[in-house]
Amino acid sequence: MEGVLDKTAQYHAEVNRYYRHNAVRIIIDNAMFFIVGLGLSQYTILPLYLSKLTNSKILIGLIPTVVIAGYALPQIFVARFLKNRPRRKTFLVLAATIQRTTILAFLILTLVQHSLSPVVTIVLFFIVLAAQNFMTGCWNPMYVDFVGHALPRSRGTVLGISYLIGGVISITGGGLITYLLKTLPYPKAISASAAIAFVASLISLAAISTWHETVPPQIEKPLIQAHPDGNILHQVKLNKNFQKYLLWRGVIIGIEMALPFLTLSAIDHLKVADAQVGIFAIILSLSQTVMYMFWGWLGDRVGYFKILLIATFLGCAGVILAAHATSLGLFYMVFVCAGAMLSGQQVANMNLIFEFSESNEIPTYAAIAQLLLSPISGLMPILGGVLISFFGYGPLFWVAGLFGFGGTLGMFLKVKNPRKEPATIK
Repeated sequence: MEGVLDKTAQYHAEVNRYYRHNAVRIIIDNAMFFIVGLGLSQYTILPLYLSKLTNSKILIGLIPTVVIAGYALPQIFVARFLKNRPRRKTFLVLAATIQRTTILAFLILTLVQHSLSPVVTIVLFFIVLAAQNFMTGCWNPMYVDFVGHALPRSRGTVLGISYLIGGVISITGGGLITYLLKTLPYPKAISASAAIAFVASLISLAAISTWHETVPPQIEKPLIQAHPDGNILHQVKLNKNFQKYLLWRGVIIGIEMALPFLTLSAIDHLKVADAQVGIFAIILSLSQTVMYMFWGWLGDRVGYFKILLIATFLGCAGVILAAHATSLGLFYMVFVCAGAMLSGQQVANMNLIFEFSESNEIPTYAAIAQLLLSPISGLMPILGGVLISFFGYGPLFWVAGLFGFGGTLGMFLKVKNPRKEPATIK
């Protein structure tokens, strides 16, 4: 027992010794992926790219569906794969490297699409998009597990700083992308945007490769708990509060049916030029930038459950505002609210996994959350495209807003704050 305690003390000492080392590299990685998200935004750039190839709103709504499905599918298998592998950095770097090659593949597609038919280009686009997010899904459980152990304190603040830096950089990048959209013909501006994303992803990869991995001295429980019927979802049944959280988080996801169509609604209603999409991207990025640091700082103090509720409420207000927006100024406010929601949810989602789960169960909780919520998230944009086809933008935004409000209210009333009263396994 004394030897175990000594090893545990050595483990914590090593984590503390490399805390700043890893925090700096995590900040660089997250900041660069902010640029990647801007250059390949599923809410602005990719819908614009695809809208030049097809008029189908359902196909455009399929973009976030493919993103979410590709991201979710491999995670539970990766969590199983990690079960008896205490050293994960090699696999983490490999997944990150392959993911970067898919960004390069999209860049190449935009450069050669002039020699392809629109149908072939669309098919290749979705194949590349699926592959990119599949590899991101392979990476995520390892990343969440690494951050959870490498940053045992002030995690929200560190992540908030990374998003703040990324947001500041991406504001400049958004200005550049706006200029490119205005001055370069399609698809050259998209190619330039993808090139910016690819370069940022390489900087991120360089930071990842220098992370220091500290291996815990022992694993008290398996990452995927054994169960007689082999049902991996049994982990959810053991934690009733987490189960309720997943239920109401699923209802909140209904707001996502509106997100891919905010930009298209402004374009269709106000007849703005393509360059305006870059301005929307800047506003979205600026809103996220301002709020990331605030959400991280506040979450470390009051818990991330409250952050999720407040951020989602702001997003609902923005989506309902979009149903009645008749000017650019109002649409700017829509993207301000959307940015506040997306940043708050992004900061809260990962940190809530840490608050609900035990330290050695982080990959399992992260994977199960993605496995259960992602099919709903993937379905919502398709449903949004169907609603637009039959009823238009206004009814869609109202339905999405009501889903968000309903889920927020249900979570507030039915789910216990895991920071106040840590979840117990019965």
